[in-house]
Amino acid sequence: MLEGKKEANKRNEARKFYTIARRMKVGFQTRTSICTERDNNLIGNIRLTMERRKQYFYGTLNIKDDVQIREEET
Repeated sequence: MLEGKKEANKRNEARKFYTIARRMKVGFQTRTSICTERDNNLIGNIRLTMERRKQYFYGTLNIKDDVQIREEET
């Protein structure tokens, strides 16, 4: 990573240089993915989290009933 920082500095790639410098300063950080179930229990398992997000967005973005209502109003 230090070599990439030196190369970015030589090529005048300021954004890349500072991105590498920030990553070196902060270090490794684990990323967790947590969401809540419908009854507000926390889910930490990645597979269950992805399944819950799938359910949420399917329910949120499924607007077929709303489209039918609008058509009936006109």
